[in-house]
Amino acid sequence: MRLFGWFRADTHRGGNAPLRAWHEAWAQAITSRDPAALFDLEAGLRRTPPLADDLEIEDEMLDGLRRRRAGRLPLQRPGLHA
Repeated sequence: MRLFGWFRADTHRGGNAPLRAWHEAWAQAITSRDPAALFDLEAGLRRTPPLADDLEIEDEMLDGLRRRRAGRLPLQRPGLHA
């Protein structure tokens, strides 16, 4: 396993299907204008039992989506920009 392989193991190797589904729903919500998507994602993140032991990254993702919806965070493509 590479140095940070443990970091992505649950979401990218099928170890945690509900968390992977949440990430996929978040990716779709970024470009969607559906206001219910944000509420659905928040409810999914706060469910019992939790999706994972540590949801800090997902909390940051949700905050970024809120900021994006409020117009305070532009959508940018990943990579280097000239």
